[in-house]
Amino acid sequence: MRRMCFFVLALCISVSFGSSPYSVRAQPTSSLLSMLRFIPDTPEYNGAVSFGDIAAWKTSWNMPPISTYADVEKLDKYQRAYWASILPRQTFPPSALSYLPKGQVQETYGFDLQNIERFVVSGAGLRGLMLAEHATTTQAIASKLESANYFAQDSRLGELYSLGNHLAGLNNIWLIPDNRLLVSAEIDAIGLSNAALNKQIPSLADNADYQAVATFLEDETLTGLGELTMAVFMNGDNLSAAGPALVLKPGTIPAKAQSEIERITRGWLPLSPYDLAVFATFHGDGYSYQVVLLSFSTDVNAKLQADAVMARIKELKPDFLPKKYMEYYELDAYDTFGLESQDKQAAVVILRAANPPLEFPAGSLNPPNSVPTRVPAWEEILLKYEYGFLAVTDIGEGISS
Repeated sequence: MRRMCFFVLALCISVSFGSSPYSVRAQPTSSLLSMLRFIPDTPEYNGAVSFGDIAAWKTSWNMPPISTYADVEKLDKYQRAYWASILPRQTFPPSALSYLPKGQVQETYGFDLQNIERFVVSGAGLRGLMLAEHATTTQAIASKLESANYFAQDSRLGELYSLGNHLAGLNNIWLIPDNRLLVSAEIDAIGLSNAALNKQIPSLADNADYQAVATFLEDETLTGLGELTMAVFMNGDNLSAAGPALVLKPGTIPAKAQSEIERITRGWLPLSPYDLAVFATFHGDGYSYQVVLLSFSTDVNAKLQADAVMARIKELKPDFLPKKYMEYYELDAYDTFGLESQDKQAAVVILRAANPPLEFPAGSLNPPNSVPTRVPAWEEILLKYEYGFLAVTDIGEGISS
């Protein structure tokens, strides 16, 4: 069996919005919730979840049909640059879906970034889970796995293919109906997912916070922006517990911590504790949209909470950027508003950036005929722990209802 190497990718607005919370009008079904049915609602899995929709990304960027690496080779230089540079940033795929030259991953396992449509990833290390919806057939994948010496065993739903304990995450592949597969290095993690699916233990689809956020993401004020290409969910209780210390990155010297917190948070508007934080990306009509959504079960003024987050983003200057975040990515518009659904409220911030032009302007520092592909993405913010702007601070006058 051939060895594999993976790229590591760990984990004015054009629509009119209201200025105060209003009731969400959601679609009757949620593909996100149907996928979250496979993810156990335990501390191991509910702290951080990543959802990516590759099919939606292809649609929003008007890409031709792509299902194999040969299809990628047929792309023109702009499409190929967008596929290689923008797709990973706007869908945030896990390492198991990273692609290699000449389609070696799909050749061996039957699936890769080219023929996966959407995915949900949760958990860390060997117990991580990835649920994926694919655009091929179960039989085609099963044939590849059997050729790679996986052994199959029947399960209550589908077949489980396993191959020892040395595949860095692809040890166990559970092929299930509706063109889905579940991947984990640990067989026990597959068992937990099976238990969640069969309602023997709670799943994230049963979690009231995830249910509310799925509803918020399907509101017409957000779906009107374009296609949802990714969303990363982070447990608000975990972030809230960190308080202002959330602005500190791993490795901060303790003796300097307090002064650093005071320096960064000076002048910040207060932010109340929240249940779930979401970093989402939408794309459509020539623009990319970055969305920050905070879900609350407490009585807050959601619009003012969103304003507090926006004020912090305006001052955000990550260490890895030469300018402030909004300036560097030429974010040309933003909006803040609130949503409500049953007993939940959401504070929503939307940032907008135009698609890059097909060519760099003449006289720029970039090589002739090069293709600009830089778009704002949550990738750096998440991987470099730059989400400290969501630190909970003391509730002040005017921030609560």
